[in-house]
Amino acid sequence: EMSHENAAIELQRGIIEVARVDPDMNRVLAEVGPPDIALRPRGFAMFLRGIIAQQVSVKAAASIYGRVEDKVGHPLTAQNIKRLGVAGCRELGLSQRKSEYALGLADAELSGQIDFAALERMSDEEAIAQLIELRGIGRWTAEVYLLLSLGRPDVWPAADLALMNAIGWVKGLDARPTMEQAIDIAEWWRPWRGSAALLLWHYYKKAPA
Repeated sequence: EMSHENAAIELQRGIIEVARVDPDMNRVLAEVGPPDIALRPRGFAMFLRGIIAQQVSVKAAASIYGRVEDKVGHPLTAQNIKRLGVAGCRELGLSQRKSEYALGLADAELSGQIDFAALERMSDEEAIAQLIELRGIGRWTAEVYLLLSLGRPDVWPAADLALMNAIGWVKGLDARPTMEQAIDIAEWWRPWRGSAALLLWHYYKKAPA
């Protein structure tokens, strides 16, 4: 079980390693520098935030999440969300489906179906398998949690379009690679694919549109 600080140091080390084995990534690192790595909090609230963020703009998601926090307090807990009920969630701007997901997530934690602390002791694949059992949590959300909250250095969020675009540019491809092609290219960066993803996201944000 790794502290946030140690995990961030480890991810930075991975970026150096990726640049060492891949001249294209070395060029990217030289061009945009290393990303700041500030890991996100762990646990229930991050998944609630993930559910709220689905299919809405970043701004809208932040505003809804803010309303929920104002209503139930910080940090957000499963108990407090459960008290809101579907009607309470709807009032704060969650859709019917997202309200059901949020309450399902709260129930899963309160019943012990999911133990967020226990994920920290599992392998990447075991942890992802547990998370995607939950309604409203897809594989991408689970992978991003492992990478950005738990600091797992070899997680590759394969369905991420920004990563596919960035790989296309970095590798000089004519078109954005498919998810499968991007997965193949990312194989080069094992066991630091998560670090590579952080560098690519950083590059994608800095790149001219």
